[in-house]
Amino acid sequence: MPAIDAAVIRPPPYTPVRRPIDGPSAWVGADMRQREAEWSYRLSPAEVAEIEAAVQAVRARGLGLAEIHREDFPLPTLGPVLDQLRGEVLNGRGFVLLRGVPVEDRPVTESATAYWGVGTYFGSARSQNAKGHLLGHVYDLGISAEKNPNTRGYAIAERQDFHIDRCDIVALLCLRRAKSGGLFRARQFDDRA
Repeated sequence: MPAIDAAVIRPPPYTPVRRPIDGPSAWVGADMRQREAEWSYRLSPAEVAEIEAAVQAVRARGLGLAEIHREDFPLPTLGPVLDQLRGEVLNGRGFVLLRGVPVEDRPVTESATAYWGVGTYFGSARSQNAKGHLLGHVYDLGISAEKNPNTRGYAIAERQDFHIDRCDIVALLCLRRAKSGGLFRARQFDDRA
C-alpha cells in the first residue's frame, strides 16, 4: 500500500468564528465623542439644590458615609433621573457622565457626602482594596510600585496599564482639575474598532 502524505489528511487550521458585538454597549470612542449629549447629563440648579439639602440632612443626623443609604438621601426630582442613568450604565452603553456636582470652595467632607448619596442610587458600595476602603482618593502618594508592588495604581504617578475594575459600577468625582495628563492613553486606543 502506498504511503499517503500526512499533509493531505490534516484538517485546515481552526479559525474561531466571532460574532460581531452588537447593541448599545458596542461603541467606538471616536463616535462617542461626537455624541456627548447622549452620554452626559448636566444637573439643573433645582437638582443641585436637592443634593445639597440631602447632604445637610444626613450631616445633621450625624450619619457616617457608610451609614448613608438611598432612603437617607431623598432626591425626589433627581432620583428617577439617576435610576434611568443607572439603567443606561448597566444595560446600555455602560457609562454616563454626570456634570454639575458642586465641588469648588466646598469642604471635601460635603463633596464626599454628596458623592456617596448620589452613588446610593446606582448601587451598594463594595471595597476595592485589601484595607476595606469604601471611598478613596486618587492622587500620587509618592510611593513607587517598584519599591512596593502592593501599592495601588491610583496612588502612584507611574504609567497605568489598562484594567477592569471588579465591580458593576465605578464612579469618580473630580475635586480639582489636573495640571496635566489624563488623555494620552485614552487617545492612543480611541479609534480602534
